[in-house]
Amino acid sequence: MFSRSAWVVLFPFFLFFTLIATAQTIGSGTSAESLIDADHWKRARTMVEARLKAEPNDAHGAFLMSLIKSTFGDQPAAIALAQKAVTAEEHNAEFHAQLAQMCAYMAEKPPMTKQYGYIRQMKRELAATYAIDPNQNDALLVEMMFAWKAPFLAGGDKKKARNIADRLVSINPNWGYLAQARLAQDTQDDIAAERALVQGTQVLPQNYKMRSLLATFYCCVSKNKRYDLAEKWAREAIKLDPGRATAYVVLAHVYAAQERYPDLESTLLLADRNVPDDPAPYYAAGRELLEHGKDLHRAEIYLRKYASLEPEGREPTTAEARWSLGLVLEKEGRPSDAATELQSAIQIQPDFEVARKDLKRVRGM
Repeated sequence: MFSRSAWVVLFPFFLFFTLIATAQTIGSGTSAESLIDADHWKRARTMVEARLKAEPNDAHGAFLMSLIKSTFGDQPAAIALAQKAVTAEEHNAEFHAQLAQMCAYMAEKPPMTKQYGYIRQMKRELAATYAIDPNQNDALLVEMMFAWKAPFLAGGDKKKARNIADRLVSINPNWGYLAQARLAQDTQDDIAAERALVQGTQVLPQNYKMRSLLATFYCCVSKNKRYDLAEKWAREAIKLDPGRATAYVVLAHVYAAQERYPDLESTLLLADRNVPDDPAPYYAAGRELLEHGKDLHRAEIYLRKYASLEPEGREPTTAEARWSLGLVLEKEGRPSDAATELQSAIQIQPDFEVARKDLKRVRGM
């Protein structure tokens, strides 16, 4: 089984509300939007920061920065920026949908006294979105996930969620099939999840995301791993776009799990050349080796490299990398070094309770 941090990199659309993080419609085709669509969040951040510095009241810039802040875990800033965009342009459906998404995300966080307020605001923003565009893709995804996850008394309705996913297939096949797969996976229905993803690859033969996520399904999500198919679909994705990281992440998992170290090293070198600012394949390889207790020295090298670089948006944090490194060092019989890394993880992320428990255990050795 993979840890929560591994899933963030591996299958983001199988997590609550990270599904919508890159579902925003790329309307104007600007460079920042294209970078966001390709999960190059750091590059987009640099561009949008410059845009907002030149024009602080740019509503679309605030919207884009809300997306970016959310992927880097700064939800308070993301919701404030989404509100700023809506206030500046009240008749923009995309902006209302982004604010609804941020409210839905915050509604999952304690305290409960604030959760209901965010739910009410989310529903208002969804209504405002549909008044402008009844088929707004991102709003439908937010509503689907809320209906799927929320208790019945708060508006939860799994049948409604499935109906929205089916509707999305006709509106936007890309996200419709991913939505169907998301709901199927949540009920551990691997057959339905695979079927939705395979249908997506057939309907969208030039779609990188569909291929890379089908590869991820075979590699790291399905109960019955199919490394041969994971490798096949990852390579198909790389053919479509060698400048994105997800497919390299899949190959890193496959080759590490199979101890195919020459293939692993060549894949990491290729990823370094084509996506130099995204170290996710190193984290993937390190975690895979840690999970299987294989070549821990190699795992240490990979995780140290990942921890030395700024993570891309929607990927494991530096704190998670330090925590993983601590676990590797513990397995290597180096409790003092392990404690140092775990302490570092806690300093970076004070609420990292799993790391605190592991630190307590390591110090008791």
